[in-house]
Amino acid sequence: MNGLLCPMQKLINDMAIALAQEIESALIVNEPSGHMNRSPKRDHLVRLCPIPARPEHLLKRGFSPQHLLADRLAHYLGPRFLYDARSLIRVKSTLSQTGSSRKKRLKQQDHSLFYRGPAHAQVIIVDDVLTTGATLKEAQRALNQAHARSLTSCLMFLTQDGSFLDSNG
Repeated sequence: MNGLLCPMQKLINDMAIALAQEIESALIVNEPSGHMNRSPKRDHLVRLCPIPARPEHLLKRGFSPQHLLADRLAHYLGPRFLYDARSLIRVKSTLSQTGSSRKKRLKQQDHSLFYRGPAHAQVIIVDDVLTTGATLKEAQRALNQAHARSLTSCLMFLTQDGSFLDSNG
C-alpha cells in the first residue's frame, strides 16, 4: 500500500464506525418491532451502493473513497447490509464538476447513472462529497426509475458553501 492510502483507509474506517451507529439507530426507530432483524432473507438486505467513481479519479487516486466507505459500513452494520458495488453504474461520461454551478452540475449529471439491481430493493447511497446534491439527485432518479427505494445517503464530507441547499440553481 502506498503512504496515502493507509491514512485514508483509517479515516474512512473511523467514519464508517460512527456512521454505522447512526444508521443502525435511525433504522431501529423505523422498524415496527423496535429492533433490527439480524438474519434477513437475501432479498430483504439493505444495499450499500456507492456512486461509481469517474475513471479519471480512480487513476489519479488509485482507489474510490465511496467504495471503501460502503465496504466498511457493510462490515460494521452486519449481515442485514450488503456492499453492492455493481448495481449503480455510470452510463454517461461526465466532466469534472469542480467550479460548476448547481444548474450546470444538474445538467451534466442528467441520466448519467443507471440502477440495475433488484426492483423494490432498499438502498443507501454512498458518496464522498456533497457540494450541490446533483449526483445524489441523479442516483435517486435512477433508483426511482428501477422501483428501488433510497433509505438515506451516507457522505464523507459536505462543502461549506451550502450550495446543495439552493434549489434555484
